[in-house]
Amino acid sequence: MHPTLSEGIFKILSGEQGREFRRFLDSHSHITKWMVAADFCFDRNFPNKTYAITLLPASTSYDEIIKKIKDSMPKDIKKIKTVSPLAIAILNDEQFFHFGFVVNDPIAVFSGGEPDPKAYALSTIEQLYDGVKAGASKESLKPFNTLLQEAKAKRFNLSAYCELMIFSAIVSGLLIFTSKFITLELVGIFPDRDTITIQHDRIYGELIRLSVDGYHINTGSRMPFEIKIGIPNTTGRLMWYDELIRMPDYIASFVSQWNMKDLPAADSKSSPIFYDSYVDSKNLLVFNVHHKDQMYIDFVTAKKQPPLP
Repeated sequence: MHPTLSEGIFKILSGEQGREFRRFLDSHSHITKWMVAADFCFDRNFPNKTYAITLLPASTSYDEIIKKIKDSMPKDIKKIKTVSPLAIAILNDEQFFHFGFVVNDPIAVFSGGEPDPKAYALSTIEQLYDGVKAGASKESLKPFNTLLQEAKAKRFNLSAYCELMIFSAIVSGLLIFTSKFITLELVGIFPDRDTITIQHDRIYGELIRLSVDGYHINTGSRMPFEIKIGIPNTTGRLMWYDELIRMPDYIASFVSQWNMKDLPAADSKSSPIFYDSYVDSKNLLVFNVHHKDQMYIDFVTAKKQPPLP
């Protein structure tokens, strides 16, 4: 699954659906240092399991970006009653680009319809372990070894593993695509605190590095940029980079609660994000990833209808 989803993201962004993202990359092609902020919403009360990603080119200093976000979004969306015009304005600010990925059946998407998803997961973990153990230190192998032992246990959390792999594949696909269009020197990845980002010594970072590095090796080039991982606090109410994940927090809230068929209720908290940011957006793309006979990545969009004559 991992390379397939990355390749699928690369393919869809290369087509018409990725036109606005390619325009965004072109307008920021002079910037070599980027940040990737991520948030998730897997609330069982909502229709969609959502991964939200925001790309932030370092066109200004880190402190200036943080201040800009904090002034517009002083609190997480759970702690506010209404989405302010300032929050909408920064979501629409073309200094940033947002993605929402809906993956409601992570096991099916990961396993690709394999009859025994758990056995398939174990085989992928064994392949990962075998691929990294040559020349790796005992310390760097530790999270992979822990994951391998857990996969062999009866109570292995298959769903959490699939969510981990899907997140890694999404970020890998976005970074690989971005690196084909612009020169990257350094990328920092800053996810919200979640099981998939803190388990196994933040193994998701190694998975992303392996995927991106593997792509460049297979295409005959060396990994052209460095990847750094922001380490979320394991305790405490706020993280040191809490403001960075404020925008994907708003995106995740909106996408997770929208059924992707009907218009959101006008009085719902997230309705301003739909009507004033998502509709006809220049910097927000939403995809529905699902598996039937094969994996599909559907582009979900909303546009205003022209007035009738």
